[in-house]
Amino acid sequence: MVIEEPEATYAGVEGYEFKCTERDTIHSVTISKADAWIIFQGDRYEAKVTLHHRFDSIIYISAVNSGFEVFRGTINRDSIIIIDRLNRVVYKTPMERRYGFKHPANFETFETLTSLYGCCRLTDYAHEYGNKNIMFDLSGDFNNRKIYIDRENYKLERFEFVNKRSNEFMLGEREEDGAVRFHSNFIIGEVEIKASGGEIFYNREISVNMEVNKRRYSFIEL
Repeated sequence: MVIEEPEATYAGVEGYEFKCTERDTIHSVTISKADAWIIFQGDRYEAKVTLHHRFDSIIYISAVNSGFEVFRGTINRDSIIIIDRLNRVVYKTPMERRYGFKHPANFETFETLTSLYGCCRLTDYAHEYGNKNIMFDLSGDFNNRKIYIDRENYKLERFEFVNKRSNEFMLGEREEDGAVRFHSNFIIGEVEIKASGGEIFYNREISVNMEVNKRRYSFIEL
């Protein structure tokens, strides 16, 4: 009689490293038409949010309310660009400032927020945190940068990116209903987003267009 051994189960940092072997066949993740509400410039909007992340390359996000795009933005290793459609303003900032305070988040930390595989390049910074989470501590240069993921399903639980000198911040957490809530005063003032649902696609290509009519938009360099 052959006794079958039970399948090995993985969790914690070791389990996450094993999960990350799947990333070798995945080069992008797209979350399409997630349900969200957005508080921006003092107004609240119901929106459909699409996020597209090409690993190690670019993150793109678009929010649409009743067929009208509220904003879209891109993040890459060089810069962050946000198009505010409501006020017809384009914001741009270099990812790494030469002068002044550093941003509370850099490209690597932004990448951690988009999928189960977001922290795969950062396992050297990981350790078990309590009984439920893995924590990645990327703090330094007056920036507090910490990401917490569930130690069993590896979903994002919360994050905190805070510059202790400039008081710029990005904060987020997963709520009891599974939605993720973000709050930030970074680049375009106070913004709060709560998003849930949407369809997830891997290795899908999306055309990213950040062109605007320059005669109708103002441009702000930060």
